[in-house]
Amino acid sequence: MAEKTRIDIALLLPAVPDARDACVLRLRNLLRTKEGIETAHLVDVKDTGAGQICIHFDPARFSVGEVRDLARRAGVDLEKRFGHLLLKSEPMHARQARTVELRASQIVGVLEAAASPAGVLRIEFDRHLTTEEAFLAGVQKLGLRIIEVQKQPTLAEPTEVVSKAVGKEREHKHGGLFGERTELYFAVLCGAFLITGWLLSSFSHLSSWMPWSLYVAAYIFGGFYTFREAFQSITGRGVQATVDG
Repeated sequence: MAEKTRIDIALLLPAVPDARDACVLRLRNLLRTKEGIETAHLVDVKDTGAGQICIHFDPARFSVGEVRDLARRAGVDLEKRFGHLLLKSEPMHARQARTVELRASQIVGVLEAAASPAGVLRIEFDRHLTTEEAFLAGVQKLGLRIIEVQKQPTLAEPTEVVSKAVGKEREHKHGGLFGERTELYFAVLCGAFLITGWLLSSFSHLSSWMPWSLYVAAYIFGGFYTFREAFQSITGRGVQATVDG
């Protein structure tokens, strides 16, 4: 009859951000291939919010200690293959965050990229396809001002936490003329100019140039960020799709 043991995912893969990370599924699938391991599956621990992996094994082949050691070695192998980085940049508007996420995912060796308007970029990459240095060189082409790079501790390097600036530190700005809410203010101005122009053209006898000038202003404020991102893509300021590693 099979026995089972549960192990916290954080003990096996300390560098992964949560149980939804792809490395957790890789760990599960890797353990399932081991002779004497009947199955392995993920378990949510609701009381603590932590994830665990439950391993069912043949007690005639393994002891509990041997199974836990096997799982630990599998975790070390995965962390040697797959790297995780957390990059911090200046805050950005939501549309720019989506663009950064897409372009970062196109860098050779990147398996997953997630960017937030708060300026946090989370990356998983394959060490067989690229290096941390090559990836960071590619990130510099994103047009972001990277303030900090954090490398999470791993089982192989349990005490190492790397935090460093990429390039020269620059004055911290918040995304535009009005700070991090610039895009919102531009949208409000766009709507205000558009409505005012329509009211003047419909209910006043002013020259037609007045409402049309307001329409033009509305167009400028409404399309500013879209035009800027398109311009950056065309001129090559965005990230290049390939980075030699």
